[in-house]
Amino acid sequence: MNISSVSFSKIPVNQSNSSKVKIHTFGQDSVSFSGADKKGIPYRFSCKTQDDFHSTMLQVYIRKYLELKSRGLNQDEIISEWFGDTDSTKEQKEEKRDFINKVQEYVDKHDSNFKKVIPLMIPKTYYRGVRASEDELSFRVLSKAQVGDIIQPDMGYAFLTSNKSYAQDYAFNPALQSSPKNSFVMIIKAPVGTPISRDFAFDRSIINSNVVLARGANFEVLDKEVKNGITYITLKYLNCATDRGE
Repeated sequence: MNISSVSFSKIPVNQSNSSKVKIHTFGQDSVSFSGADKKGIPYRFSCKTQDDFHSTMLQVYIRKYLELKSRGLNQDEIISEWFGDTDSTKEQKEEKRDFINKVQEYVDKHDSNFKKVIPLMIPKTYYRGVRASEDELSFRVLSKAQVGDIIQPDMGYAFLTSNKSYAQDYAFNPALQSSPKNSFVMIIKAPVGTPISRDFAFDRSIINSNVVLARGANFEVLDKEVKNGITYITLKYLNCATDRGE
């Protein structure tokens, strides 16, 4: 989908009555898309399943499932690796299989909804804080990353913020204290066309907002430096899993 021009005065960002926000510009009232559906413009700034991204355990399940799947495991192998038992009853196995299927359904649903999200229209910088954890893919990838590397620190849907201080606060680990070895802040340069879902309702502002990237984003490492006990790693968004046919 290519955007030829965009201008608007009032556009409902979300469809639910509880989180509707309007964007105001300078009297314009048109949105133009090359190749838009004649029946109407189905595109939106936020993913229809935006609220699901706030469900921490759901995102943990999705990340774990995608990591196991990336290892080439089939469904039975994923179930065995996930639950760690081999003597379940037939009913228990079916229940676990149903759980795995539902996680895949969520992935399919999110991917489908992202296709209707308007890509980023201007270059923008976002941030993400990462705390130390030996079990967390993001931490392991960022620890090893060097300038020039192409990395994928999250196989799921990466949650970012436009407010740098939010990311810095999250990177601070109260148990380990802040140090370059266990506190990271990702500085993400998102170019025009980045598939991104904006959560304007987070603080009712288009200046400071939470956003979610499409699944499995790849980045190029532009810079890595230590400041005030935190490792800052500057990244450029390249593509997502669906771009790569994954």
